[in-house]
Amino acid sequence: MEQSITLSKCNACHIEAEGKNISETTEDITLGMTGKFGALTVEYEYLNRKFDDSSSIEEYNYLNSGVWRGDPAVRDSEELLYAGVNEYAGTPDSDKDSHQIKARYDFSNYTTFSGSYIKADIESKKDNALDDGTTYTFEGSDTLESEYTGYTGRMNTRIGPVRLSASANVYEIDGPEYTLTFPDRDDITVDPYETTAEYHSAESREVTELGLDAIYRLAMGTTLRLGYDYEKVERDEEELGVTTTNAFKASVNSRLSRKLSFRGSYEYQDIDEPFFGENATGIAQVSGESVGDGAMVVEKSDFAIVGVDNDFNDTVYYWNSVYPSRELDATNKPDQVNELKGSVTWSPSVNTSATLFTRYRIAENDAVNYRQTTFVPGASVYYAPDGKMNMTMAYTFNRQETENQMCVGWYHG
Repeated sequence: MEQSITLSKCNACHIEAEGKNISETTEDITLGMTGKFGALTVEYEYLNRKFDDSSSIEEYNYLNSGVWRGDPAVRDSEELLYAGVNEYAGTPDSDKDSHQIKARYDFSNYTTFSGSYIKADIESKKDNALDDGTTYTFEGSDTLESEYTGYTGRMNTRIGPVRLSASANVYEIDGPEYTLTFPDRDDITVDPYETTAEYHSAESREVTELGLDAIYRLAMGTTLRLGYDYEKVERDEEELGVTTTNAFKASVNSRLSRKLSFRGSYEYQDIDEPFFGENATGIAQVSGESVGDGAMVVEKSDFAIVGVDNDFNDTVYYWNSVYPSRELDATNKPDQVNELKGSVTWSPSVNTSATLFTRYRIAENDAVNYRQTTFVPGASVYYAPDGKMNMTMAYTFNRQETENQMCVGWYHG
């Protein structure tokens, strides 16, 4: 949320990277106090964090990324492509103040309640590109302000042989009130350089998280844990949608013998409206003429508006052909996740142990033909020859395969 990124039309498909020397300083000042009043414990903490970036300044010459076209007066003032050398990937200096209050009350040996309140203010000062405002300028203050307000609560208790834990976390991020204005490329009947569209910050949001866990002892040395988590992310920018996640968890811990133990878990996530781009890809994949193998053909006449007489109506540009013809949603976020984990530990002595572990995860989103499988097996060995020295050796293998739909436009003439 605090990083500047450069993006040309070309590097949306081509990887562009450049080395950068990092020189950053973070300075924290923390003050706190704790008070105990019988069964009630109260803590207060203040944090001031200053961040300073003295890293090297990276620059990109946009004049090298394309051919000059169009009216120079419009071109130089409106298109980043022809703006020349500009800085990018710079992290602005920031100043953060936060106040946190925690409280815990012990009702009995088995029942406790804890809660917290956090209030944080973050200020980040932005500079005009190249200090002359050639790429973007600020209206009013050049300092962006964000506020974070959060409340958490947790209750632990025991009902018979079952240990229960319930938690709630609600927080709000009130981001800076600013908009970014770009040429409007959603309507092919108007000149985008005469019509603008506003985009709002994706930082501002309200988040609600709820959790419930139950632990039951199945037998001597074996416990079963069941859990449910709920998360709702409601962003101020309506086009970004509201994401809701329901997660169901189950795990078993068992000591099979004095030297052998086992742990296994399963988690399922159902995600409604994961973060995605609406009409972000799929050029003419719905309305175009199919020629087989997923290829769709669109003609120049498809972009000419009857009754509209202007220069750009007779010419096929990128903005009046590709942009309005994207008809499919795009995301790399799943709406269903299945994950299995397991580990076996053998401890022949108090100072030696060996563990075999594995993790298998399947993430899917049928709406965009997205599927990602992850397989991570491994092993580790622990040995402590004496009380002052210990050694750990481990090996992990990671295999991940991802499938996702993509659309590539072919241009001829």
